[in-house]
Amino acid sequence: AGQTLLVAAGRPGASPSAQAPPAARPSSSASSTSSTAPIPADGLYVVKSGDTVSVIAERFGLRSAQIRELNSLEADKIRVGQKLRLSSSAPAQGAAPQGASSQGAAPQRTATVSASAGVPASSGGVYEVKSGDTVSTIAERFGMRSAELRDLNGLSNDNIRIGQKLKVSGAANAASAGSNSGSSARTPSSGSSGTIYEVKSGDTVSTIAERFGLKSAELRELNSLASDNIRIGQKLKIKQ
Repeated sequence: AGQTLLVAAGRPGASPSAQAPPAARPSSSASSTSSTAPIPADGLYVVKSGDTVSVIAERFGLRSAQIRELNSLEADKIRVGQKLRLSSSAPAQGAAPQGASSQGAAPQRTATVSASAGVPASSGGVYEVKSGDTVSTIAERFGMRSAELRDLNGLSNDNIRIGQKLKVSGAANAASAGSNSGSSARTPSSGSSGTIYEVKSGDTVSTIAERFGLKSAELRELNSLASDNIRIGQKLKIKQ
């Protein structure tokens, strides 16, 4: 709190006060959401503090699964200073990704990604949660939306645990579907200012945005959010 951040490019060495005033922030935010950043010429990106796989993917117009596959990542764990490939033409990095074993890591990831379009043949449509998994990464792996995976398993939020068995195919249980898709956690209320959603426990900006077919940046702009910090009970606009 109270930290001063540059919100527009300026001359080298210019003080923050010389940059665009706070009143200009909405217009710069709007312009930033309308385009993606160009991929660096060498196809590599160095992870900065606060970065996540999904944030980097959105920044460069990629999917999280593409970044994981390009970098042989088993999960979304990355570290500050790590170099990530953003294109297949980028040079391969010598160090094994964090959380992956040095022997056989790439083939194992390849097998996982190649199966992402469907359910493992011997699993019976059930997936066991591994370390580093999230609802969004599991859903993407099996070609689903997070909301579908939650409804299929009667989840009211994105909290899952290692070893938990999740259904990744089939129809949602009637009771589960009724208790989730019909609840306030799934259905927004309408108001004079547009369609409103009340934040529930376990919600994040990205999960709410995905639930209603928005991008995180769009949801932040609709609600004039300077960051992804939200609180339980907060009312968010999800439609103009």
